[in-house]
Amino acid sequence: MPSFSKSVSGDSSEQNTKAIKQDISAHIHHNTWKTVLHREADNLIKSTWAYKLERLPDETSSKFKARFCFRGDLQKKGIDCFEIKYPVVFGL
Repeated sequence: MPSFSKSVSGDSSEQNTKAIKQDISAHIHHNTWKTVLHREADNLIKSTWAYKLERLPDETSSKFKARFCFRGDLQKKGIDCFEIKYPVVFGL
């Protein structure tokens, strides 16, 4: 899986950037995205983008997809697991 910097600067950068914008737009449209200020006491969980290229049966490119995911594997029992954590993006 490519890193964010590679995905938006490589051969498929235009398609990946479009897929990222579509994913963010879908979150905003469905009210699943909320911008909040974080407190110093908050334990922020790292996040990442997952990319997928859907192909047609003849193996030609069909659609680039991007999904924003938080790293649930980095949560600490008793610290991060008492409330629902939402993915947070800084610098957009």
